[in-house]
Amino acid sequence: MTAITAHPLFPAIELLSRTFDTADKESSKLLVELPAILENYFGSSRGTCGTIMDQYMEKMLFVLMQHFIDLARVARIEKLDNMNSDVQAASKRRPNHSTHVRKLLLMWLEEHKDHPFPTGDEKKILMEKTGLDLKQLDNWFINARRRY
Repeated sequence: MTAITAHPLFPAIELLSRTFDTADKESSKLLVELPAILENYFGSSRGTCGTIMDQYMEKMLFVLMQHFIDLARVARIEKLDNMNSDVQAASKRRPNHSTHVRKLLLMWLEEHKDHPFPTGDEKKILMEKTGLDLKQLDNWFINARRRY
């Protein structure tokens, strides 16, 4: 066993190091052990800045804890960014066709319920009346035949 692995702060440093490699749920389980390790070390007479090894281990622990805090901040920011992008995507939702367009198309569908498939000429007339392009018109009829 080396002097580093025998040091009382080594378990805390190892714990933080492993935490960076695990998922969030596991890291929270691992960090439950951290306060006990730190209390044991800093509560003892050996506490802060004894030997050079103590100073080194305390510095390493501080750096790892700061890194852990920074990673948590980044994770929160990314989560907020994802939430904002979801809200923006929802706000960019396309509008439905106007009532006028729906009424025209529903009237045509009602008149042709025996064969609800417009011919090419009928599609051209409906496109002119509604302002829809061919793809929109075709999609509307596909959906309407499923729904009605």
